[in-house]
Amino acid sequence: MRNVGATSGLPMNEDGGLPDGMFLLMTQNEVPKTMDALGPLLQQKELLGSADFCVATDGYFRFSEFH
Repeated sequence: MRNVGATSGLPMNEDGGLPDGMFLLMTQNEVPKTMDALGPLLQQKELLGSADFCVATDGYFRFSEFH
């Protein structure tokens, strides 16, 4: 084996044991300068998303061919 990767949890596992989080889709120029400016952005549902988060090494994302 040439490469190895690791993760703290597999994505889409059956128990949903990974931490969840919310994010906003925006460009760097759209990042609010104050916390007060964040509120209106959170009301725009088309900008909101949610994701599972876990720790992964860079090797986890490399395709390895087994011989």
